Amino acid sequence: MLEPEKWTTEFDLQQTFEVDSLEYLEALEVMTDRLETRVNFCKAHLMMVTCFDVTCCRR
Repeated sequence: MLEPEKWTTEFDLQQTFEVDSLEYLEALEVMTDRLETRVNFCKAHLMMVTCFDVTCCRR
């Protein structure tokens, strides 16, 4: 499981760039790619957990 406190610092983009600069745009692209990877990992984990959940209430 991923620690929630890691999310806040891992995806925090420092304000060292001008908002209109090319470097800022490139940094946003990198952060977006990392976030997309993390979200896809969480989706896959959730699918695996729910697919193998055998606690169904059959009687």
